[in-house]
Amino acid sequence: MAINDRVVAALYARLARQWDEHERLMGTLSKEEINGPMVDLITAAFVEAARRRFLKEGVPASDAEVIDYIAFSRSKSEAAADRIDPILAEKQINLALQKVSPDVMKDVDADTAFDNQVFLLSLLVADGDYGDDELSELLQRSREMAEELF
Repeated sequence: MAINDRVVAALYARLARQWDEHERLMGTLSKEEINGPMVDLITAAFVEAARRRFLKEGVPASDAEVIDYIAFSRSKSEAAADRIDPILAEKQINLALQKVSPDVMKDVDADTAFDNQVFLLSLLVADGDYGDDELSELLQRSREMAEELF
């Protein structure tokens, strides 16, 4: 199933912290759209946002920089500390940067990994201080990546 404009708009609203609009748009999506195209778009957006944050001129950030970012993110609030699994977050970011093999995720519960990824994506976008144009461009590139890969 292709990623349609409603799926992109729903994720845009979430990442832009337009909660009412996000909820309204999510209510228009079928279960198939949520469990297929939305999951694919979120995964691609996470990879794209992680690469924007942690790849500089094609060189991935050091493990220490990734760990420091995760620790800083978890220190922002009690909710962040509770929601972000630091070891899983490090694996997910390093996988996005292609520093580790996909095998690092083989024993990880898929729902836990997805929840962690969604929260990290929101933090990466918030920390990147994305404006409307930057967020639209991120999601356009993510849509293209997801349609190509998935």
